[in-house]
Amino acid sequence: MFSWFLWRIWKNMNTFIYDARSFCPIDSVAKMKEDMDFWFSAQMVSEDLEREEVEEEAKREEIWKPPLPGFYKCNIGGTWDKRKSIGGCVWVLRDEHGAVLIHSRRTFANMRTKEQVTMQSLIWSIESMVSLHFSNVIFASEAATIINVVNRPIEWPAFTYQVDRLVSTLALVSGWKLVFENPASNRGAGLIAQSVMRISFSQSYIALSFSEWLRVHFENENVQSSL
Repeated sequence: MFSWFLWRIWKNMNTFIYDARSFCPIDSVAKMKEDMDFWFSAQMVSEDLEREEVEEEAKREEIWKPPLPGFYKCNIGGTWDKRKSIGGCVWVLRDEHGAVLIHSRRTFANMRTKEQVTMQSLIWSIESMVSLHFSNVIFASEAATIINVVNRPIEWPAFTYQVDRLVSTLALVSGWKLVFENPASNRGAGLIAQSVMRISFSQSYIALSFSEWLRVHFENENVQSSL
């Protein structure tokens, strides 16, 4: 309130000096309150608009997005069973039209931490793309910290030694990108990875297209991404 009082005095003083106009103190106080109410109303509108923009951006991030033309997108998922010390890892490769080309699932033993599973799933997925001779691949993972270290190593010097193998493996793929994928938009890969633990689908495999039990999910996801 005090800041508005000073601002109104300053404005009235300038008007008096340059325009030779004087103001009634009561009118000035009323005008000051009007200015303050207007400012707070404007702030509330601005905050509402900003919140709507944030919510809209969050909704967009929840929808799987296809890669740019000429690229493939490899969504990577991983889950960890602490009691059994095993990790379920999966990758799903899709083209610019959103069509699932290939996917693979694998179980890794002696996984002592969730972070170990995350790193193993990334390296295995990249090595798979190398073996299958794919280039221009966007690797999409929920591993935000690892992705930041790879993309901005100068800002994360304490972690660079942990991703040396990952970086050297990525170098084998021509035209690679490593990006963060929101868990909601990475759900297809996540569901397959979770099946290792929840449905006891522990057999490793590689297959064309997608698993039949996830047909509805991937087809709906493809429709949403095209809207």
